[in-house]
Amino acid sequence: MASPICTDRLLLSPATVEIVEAELKGRVALSSAIGADVPDDWPPPLNDEQTFRFVLDRLRSAPGDVAWWFWYVLRRGREAASPAAIGICGFKGRPTEKGVAEIGYSVMPAFHRQGFATEACEALLEWAFSHDQVTTVIGHTLESLTPSIGVMEKLGFAYEGEGPPEEAPTPQDKVVCYGLSRADYERARGRRTR
Repeated sequence: MASPICTDRLLLSPATVEIVEAELKGRVALSSAIGADVPDDWPPPLNDEQTFRFVLDRLRSAPGDVAWWFWYVLRRGREAASPAAIGICGFKGRPTEKGVAEIGYSVMPAFHRQGFATEACEALLEWAFSHDQVTTVIGHTLESLTPSIGVMEKLGFAYEGEGPPEEAPTPQDKVVCYGLSRADYERARGRRTR
């Protein structure tokens, strides 16, 4: 089982079978399972029951892969306040044979443009690249989601071209792919820590 990851403002908690089952039961069950307040308009954009059932199936079939799926993004409580669920981030399964892992993230609209997605993804990148088999992390997003592209660019990802059209919610949407190699990650990280 993967340990939670703490950042300055966030706690990333890996989704287990039990937590995703609670998610499917509703907000109250999820809140109890993750020990955090869950907003009324949960889940974050581009996540729905089908998404959670898909992840639940994957977790049941490979329980050792927990950390390669969803992580709940919790804003850590200030003073007496409880933590609050503000998003989901994670990967789309274990890295490929070539060492490519795909990252994804979604933050509740009330928490957009506050650096939470960047902070969560930065922590996940550090976690992913701590595994020797990971050579590259990619991310797919919609061309119209400029803030999502901005998160990847801030973290050092470079545009690689069009992504798989089957990931687009409608035929009019265009998916784009960004990538970050281990070498580029280490160079970018070196610049951020100086």
